[in-house]
Amino acid sequence: MEIFIIFTLIFAVSILVAFQSKSLKLKRKSKVIKKQNIIENYKKQLDSLNNKDQKIKTLKIINQELGRNIFFDKNEIPQIMKDLTNHIIDFLQN
Repeated sequence: MEIFIIFTLIFAVSILVAFQSKSLKLKRKSKVIKKQNIIENYKKQLDSLNNKDQKIKTLKIINQELGRNIFFDKNEIPQIMKDLTNHIIDFLQN
C-alpha cells in the first residue's frame, strides 16, 4: 500500500513538472522578436536624444553592447549599425 502511494505521488509530481516546463516554453519570445525589440529600443533611445554629439556617443555604446549581446552574431552588427545610423540621419533631416 505504501509503495502505491509513493508511486502515485511521484507520478503526480512528474505531471506537474511537465506542465510547468511546457507552459514556460510557450511564454518565451522567439529570438527574432527579441532582436527586433532590442533594435526598436535602441531607436527610441536615439530618438530621445537632442544633441548630435550625444547620438554619436550613444551609437558607439550601442555598437559595443551589440558586440557582447548573445542574440546577435558579428555578421549582423554592421548592418544593424548602418540601419541605426540611417535612422538618425532620417530623424535629423525631418
